[in-house]
Amino acid sequence: MVQYHHKGMRGVKGLPKEFIRIVTEDTVEMITDDTLREMKSHGTADFPFQYYIETFDWKRREFIEWHWHNEIEFVHVLDGVIECHMGEQTICMKKGDALFINSGVIHRYQAPENCKQSKCQFSDIIFSPELIAPSSSAIYRKYVQPVVTQGQPFLLLHGTEAWERKTLECYQMVQEICQSEQDLTELRIQIGISELWLYLAPQLKKADTEQQLNKHIVTQA
Repeated sequence: MVQYHHKGMRGVKGLPKEFIRIVTEDTVEMITDDTLREMKSHGTADFPFQYYIETFDWKRREFIEWHWHNEIEFVHVLDGVIECHMGEQTICMKKGDALFINSGVIHRYQAPENCKQSKCQFSDIIFSPELIAPSSSAIYRKYVQPVVTQGQPFLLLHGTEAWERKTLECYQMVQEICQSEQDLTELRIQIGISELWLYLAPQLKKADTEQQLNKHIVTQA
């Protein structure tokens, strides 16, 4: 298991004040429509990317409600344990694990049953698939659209395989860019996301019929 260390928050030059958000069990707010689609925007219209650092005490708040969004989500556990439910699937993550959640997949976070460690901290990035490339481009058509429309609904990374380590290194790079005061921050983030996708996309091959059916049912819940 690969361990990555969180370096703390610093100011981010040239980006909106709300670009990086710190969330706790007291400040998390989940507003959804009647299909459970999350109504909150992640990032801005011209830069649809958000970086979160979330700290929860499961004794005070046992879950983060069911929701889904068109954006892609990538979660990395910094400390403690967390359970992610996606339809009938349950993924238990511990420190060092990461989870890719595809566009349109409904999910819920909660404390694992009989959890002895009540505190949990994780970081996550949520971004539009079009941050990688415009939907009209060949890159999007060949390397992004097949994943978001036919790829696996989720993928758990432990850091044991070479491609997992490379993916997590790219995520760490994006995280460090978000916390730095470098110039060209948006460009650096976009490059980092593209590199992360370079390692991640080949693993998100076309899902089988049952996985696609489950994703459709879950999204429409």
